[in-house]
Amino acid sequence: MVTFIEISSTDFKSLEKTFGLCRSSFPSEVETSVKKIIEDVRMRGDEAIVEYTFRFDQVNLDKSKIQVEEGAIEKALNSLSDEESQALDVMIERVKRFHRNEVEKTWFFCDEIGSLLGQIVKPIQRVGIYVPGGKAPYPSTLVMNSVPAIVAGVKEIAVCVPPEKDGEINRFILAACAKVGIREVYRVGGAQAIAALAFGTETIKPVNLIAGPGNIYVTVAKKILYGEVGIDTLAGPSEVVVLADETADSLLVASDLLSQAEHGEDSKAFLITSSKKLAEKVKEDLEKLVQKLKMDNNVLSQILIALVPKGKEVEVVDFLAPEHLEILAEEPLSYLEEVNNAGAIFIGESSPVSAGDYIAGPSHTLPTGRAARFSSPLSVTTFLKKNSVIFLSSDGIKSLSSYIEKLAQIEGFKAHAYSAKLRRGKES
Repeated sequence: MVTFIEISSTDFKSLEKTFGLCRSSFPSEVETSVKKIIEDVRMRGDEAIVEYTFRFDQVNLDKSKIQVEEGAIEKALNSLSDEESQALDVMIERVKRFHRNEVEKTWFFCDEIGSLLGQIVKPIQRVGIYVPGGKAPYPSTLVMNSVPAIVAGVKEIAVCVPPEKDGEINRFILAACAKVGIREVYRVGGAQAIAALAFGTETIKPVNLIAGPGNIYVTVAKKILYGEVGIDTLAGPSEVVVLADETADSLLVASDLLSQAEHGEDSKAFLITSSKKLAEKVKEDLEKLVQKLKMDNNVLSQILIALVPKGKEVEVVDFLAPEHLEILAEEPLSYLEEVNNAGAIFIGESSPVSAGDYIAGPSHTLPTGRAARFSSPLSVTTFLKKNSVIFLSSDGIKSLSSYIEKLAQIEGFKAHAYSAKLRRGKES
């Protein structure tokens, strides 16, 4: 059944309790299991990969088959129908076009004392992309995570994908790899894939950053290994908030709530509205749609309808800080400046989240679990690193050294102060 609640104040803790929004911790048994896998892969490399692939994926993988053969990638590309190939091409091109606008440039300036200061922007040299397995193939995940890295200028990209029961990688994922120019693909999934990317094995060269979502074991592995390797984010279950007023089409609202709830049994979908009439009609439409689409009735338990006082809608949205926010209202653009916390914002009836999942342009890898309060979607900048550059002239350091010396004395650093004092030519 759909959960229906009314909120009468600015205390939204009822939402947090009802749907368990935050992921401040993971089950201890999961962390313990993942730590063992990580250490095993670190110590035994390919041998551990083969054992875990058999245990978790029921695939008897030979060490020589960990990396996907070039021929298999070409075969997958050639297997596409014209319509399939075109759909992938349009997705790739739109994602490239969007993310080209994010490219940052190296910059320098000179100040009044002759200093040359600036920042060098460079791509991360080697990146790992994780593409999850599960109920369906996810070529969109490959594209949405790899294309921003390619636009950033990353030269080496390694992809890990859990093998299917026949030991192969889904042809759509391999075809997407071929289309974006990736040829380094491995038949490895789960926490063992994250460990292999972080530490390297006999077959897999270590990377500097790992991007891409996965199940709880993948997420915990990324959390544990952060510092050993960079990560994009700790991706959680998919979530959407639809903010709608009395003018919204209830069937559109219901269909968009279901489209996110069907991602998985732990996905969350919220309707935030001040219209009781709309809320009741959406509830009816949801029940009819589930029957029409022959979906499991349990999907309704992932949906919450919150009736809130008029004018409080954005406060609730900001509290939830959703991965996806849809605004279906008479004047949807009027909400845009008010909203602070959301991963991606979809404006109006013609902008469903499903467009963002595949073809709109921005990467669909977004902050989840209220992380939109402090983090941003995956982008070109995820794959860039910056070096500060400081060149002080002889006169410049002399003009600054007395300040450096005083500040160092305040903080109790004698050698700092002495180092600055030497630049003034005042040996003591």
